[in-house]
Amino acid sequence: MLDHFQRFLYTENLDPTSDTILIGISGGVDSVVLAHLFINSGFKIALAHVNYGQRGVESDQDEELVHGYASTWNVPAYVITYPNDPDNKGNFQEKARNFRYQWFSSVAQQNKFSYIATAHHADDQIETFMLHLMRASGIHGLSSMQPKHENLIRPLLMVFKDELYAYAKKEGLQFREDASNQTAYYRRNYLRNKVIPLLENGFPNAKRNILKSISLMNQSVSLTEWLINNSAGVKKENNSQVIDVVSLGNSPDPVEFLFWVMRSASFSYTQLTDIWSGKPGSKIETAGYMAIREKNYIRFFDKSNLPAAYEINVFDWGVYNLPHARIVVSDFPIPKSASCENFELRFKRENSFPFILRPKRSADLFLPKGMKGKSKTVKKYLSDQGLDFWQRERVVVIEIKDTIAALLPYRISHLFDTDQGDNCVYVSITYL
Repeated sequence: MLDHFQRFLYTENLDPTSDTILIGISGGVDSVVLAHLFINSGFKIALAHVNYGQRGVESDQDEELVHGYASTWNVPAYVITYPNDPDNKGNFQEKARNFRYQWFSSVAQQNKFSYIATAHHADDQIETFMLHLMRASGIHGLSSMQPKHENLIRPLLMVFKDELYAYAKKEGLQFREDASNQTAYYRRNYLRNKVIPLLENGFPNAKRNILKSISLMNQSVSLTEWLINNSAGVKKENNSQVIDVVSLGNSPDPVEFLFWVMRSASFSYTQLTDIWSGKPGSKIETAGYMAIREKNYIRFFDKSNLPAAYEINVFDWGVYNLPHARIVVSDFPIPKSASCENFELRFKRENSFPFILRPKRSADLFLPKGMKGKSKTVKKYLSDQGLDFWQRERVVVIEIKDTIAALLPYRISHLFDTDQGDNCVYVSITYL
């Protein structure tokens, strides 16, 4: 077991001198052992415990055990009581899990922990696999839990429960047992107590072989994701992904291809079919993500990367940070680079400051350079340039005295353009 744990630390490059770990601890053998392993490996940790109050006094005793370990190990303990649910409808296990992870994330963010660690082990992994198998999940579901996802880590996924008990006994660790784990009421418990023991009786290596199959599927998932995300048909562009329609159509299954590229969004099969067969301008979205069909490509992005409202007054040279971009305002030309769009604004110095950086608005009118003084709405101008929704939303307007002077990074207004070679304002935009 120690070998598996140390291998995880090495594989994921966890460093006790720089990484801090928030341990999700219930008081059961799994999480107590996990915390002890991190302590013995020299990591700075803290304990995070949710008291669900479902087992009365026993729930309070779980909390007492957590406080006891925090005192013994001289580490912080964060404890929260699960709020009363007046609705009392839906799947309690699912609601409790969502509450738990949201709270873990909040604690980790507020206290700057590098990682959140949970004590899911090999038996949990096998149960998850079998639950997904019964739900007719594809390879993504059957690959079950991942050892690492963003700042969430599961170091014990290759360790079986009996190994955890043996370690706890050897180290003299006290832990709590939840009697409800022995009932067959929940589907996971039914698999744990009824189905898996039957498999083990008929196939002595069943659990280890299932675990090996999960590992192989994880390898296949990782390879497939790498191949698709590094294919010529998919490219990253300013926190979005652009999927070439021709390349997509040449794949054996365009909808499955889209699923792999956009799996983080959890789009339904129907949505993916719609966006593949849809007309330019059609879109699909979930709470956090959006995909928009254009003539030659599909753009996919996290909606949190759309810029929040902003308005910045610029009074002098310098660097100005927007929600989605960094603007440099200089009195000398800015060297071009691959990461920024240089935009030369030849303002007369007495007219250059102050100006405003802001998003476009529906009523904006613009007099583009080169159009002989003919005005256009900003919406019409950007549409005529062939810009999609993502690109249009990230345009930065420069406004001077209630007049639009430029649309970064595309065009300056003819009202502010000049042939003078001095007294100019130079602007660059770097998208974040």
